[in-house]
Amino acid sequence: MTASDFVPANVSKQVPVLIPAGNVVNGQVIPAQIQVAATGDRFYVLATSSQIGISAQNAGGGQGFTNYFGNGQGQSVKSAFQTLIVTNSTASPVVALIWIGFDEFVNDQLVIANSAITNVAFPTQTALGAANINITDRSGTQITDINGVSWGAIARICILAFNTDAAATYLLQKYGANTANGPAVGVVFPLTPIRFDFSGNYCFNVGGAGMNLFVSEIYQCVPLTGLT
Repeated sequence: MTASDFVPANVSKQVPVLIPAGNVVNGQVIPAQIQVAATGDRFYVLATSSQIGISAQNAGGGQGFTNYFGNGQGQSVKSAFQTLIVTNSTASPVVALIWIGFDEFVNDQLVIANSAITNVAFPTQTALGAANINITDRSGTQITDINGVSWGAIARICILAFNTDAAATYLLQKYGANTANGPAVGVVFPLTPIRFDFSGNYCFNVGGAGMNLFVSEIYQCVPLTGLT
């Protein structure tokens, strides 16, 4: 038996990618691209924070057309590719998890909830006394949990606020608000925890005084081990 008798089996893998935002020039977005080095003849977008473009490139450098994919979409390629070119045509960064493999490999996980996608708590405000708490939606970016572990945030699930003050009431307002008077989209009453199922940017602000308020966010995330 020689080394030539050992033929590598076709394998599949899940690849997390973090694609920077496209550049905005004269009101137009110039797409950002990254290369993912992985061999296969089919790919599948398990999760993404925004639609992404993907084209396959073979060993000879030939590149196919760029098609755009969202969650749960994929494509088979006529001949095996060596590289995927992933495009972000938006002005915001994108996090995605892409399955890459071969037609001979049947992966039933492609059509069910994927175990690599999990809910992660992001510690937005962990100390009392802040006069202003900005809550910026970090979907499409890299975040770090309270244990220092990095994750790719697909989408925010909710904002969690806990008011430890026995008398003060705090308002969840639009991002950049600088008074305690609103308008508001949510209220946190004294000695009350509450959950807001909101995406987008918000803040708590009482116009200069300190707040007895803890805030965290829950994001749907993918681990960034092997990040491209």
